[in-house]
Amino acid sequence: MYGRLQNKNLTFTIDTKCANSGKQLRIELDSDMNITFMTEGADPFYSMALINTDKMKEKSIVDVF
Repeated sequence: MYGRLQNKNLTFTIDTKCANSGKQLRIELDSDMNITFMTEGADPFYSMALINTDKMKEKSIVDVF
């Protein structure tokens, strides 16, 4: 989301582990939330909150939560 607000192409990496199995996972995403890499065998589930940024009063999207 930050990349879109700044009109920049960004990527980010999530290093985590499965809460069920404890297996280490790596997921890489681009600015459009496309998965560009993930650990073999991973089947991630993630969600993104949809917020109308045109009408929000907070200075940061983080402050909305």
